[in-house]
Amino acid sequence: MGACAQVVLTLGIVLAQAINIGTQHIPGYGWRISLAFAGVPAIVLTLGGLLLPDTPNSLIERGHEEQGKQVCTWTTCARHIVQMLHIAFIWFCIRGTSAAFFPC
Repeated sequence: MGACAQVVLTLGIVLAQAINIGTQHIPGYGWRISLAFAGVPAIVLTLGGLLLPDTPNSLIERGHEEQGKQVCTWTTCARHIVQMLHIAFIWFCIRGTSAAFFPC
């Protein structure tokens, strides 16, 4: 999962730089547009953080063992899905048929 975070962070940096390059030539208020675009991910992350469940450890410590087990099951399922997608990505790259599906 750490590699996914690094990829998303790198894509965010590239996107931010592209926005800065695109708005630098707008006279007068180009920096405002760039700053507004920078605020969008912050709002999305804040709202997404509010929707995330508590960690299983914190739920179990507070006496909510059933909810803690459900969160563990949910994250394990999501982890398996990501692993399956990763395996499919590697399979397509090895076969050489990835041009239509995955950029290798």
